[in-house]
Amino acid sequence: MWFLGVLFSEIKASTQPFQCFLRVGNRLQRPWFWNIGGSSSMFPLFLYLRTGVQIYDRTSVLHVMVKKGEVTGVETDKGQIECQYFVNCAGQWAYELGLANEEPISIPLHACEHFYLLTRPWETPLHSSMPTIMDADGRIYIRNWQGGILSGGFEKTPKPIFTEGKNQLEIQNLQEDWDHFEPLLSSLLRRMPELETLEIMKLVNCPETFTPDMRCIMGESPLVQGYFVLAGMNSAGLSFGGGAGKFKNVLQLNMQTS
Repeated sequence: MWFLGVLFSEIKASTQPFQCFLRVGNRLQRPWFWNIGGSSSMFPLFLYLRTGVQIYDRTSVLHVMVKKGEVTGVETDKGQIECQYFVNCAGQWAYELGLANEEPISIPLHACEHFYLLTRPWETPLHSSMPTIMDADGRIYIRNWQGGILSGGFEKTPKPIFTEGKNQLEIQNLQEDWDHFEPLLSSLLRRMPELETLEIMKLVNCPETFTPDMRCIMGESPLVQGYFVLAGMNSAGLSFGGGAGKFKNVLQLNMQTS
């Protein structure tokens, strides 16, 4: 069983255009610069199909079938599928899916509201290869978005969601909360005063999944043989997807990573 992911290629880029807008005299730590954009590539699906892999689109997993502590198959809304291995890559639904098994598996992750703002482009739009800035002291990040700025952060007291029952929310925007975002906005303005000159288009609020120790969950369940988990990327799923998928495959085939 293979996990398909997206691996982003590293691109060297000058930070000079960003640095002229940054206030760095009050920093406790040096801001980090790195690039998470650039081109992406996914191994063509037809090559997997030629090896006998079948892809079921728009199919709901009801539960994983287990016999004598081993995975035997999956019950879906389109019938049963026999399999020796099952990989739970359900993101913010991974916890719920784990509990839906014939032998429940607890996966320690939870979704929170994640906020970031989008601005109109600069008078001279930023280049698409501009690197991302991470300010660990201010708990914020700043990156290019269509010539303007995409900027958000990770507040000390996040807002958990799905606390009153079953997770029914599809990936979509939640309501704005400027009062909650204000501490992060203050950090953004301290680090980049020029942000005040840009027109803010909107404040985006969307669900992101986090783990207690901020490390992703990857590996085989100690309770059910053949049940693997790859989830809890802590808002870095696109960045980690390719590498995490590779090492999950190595772990699944060899039972250890290099």
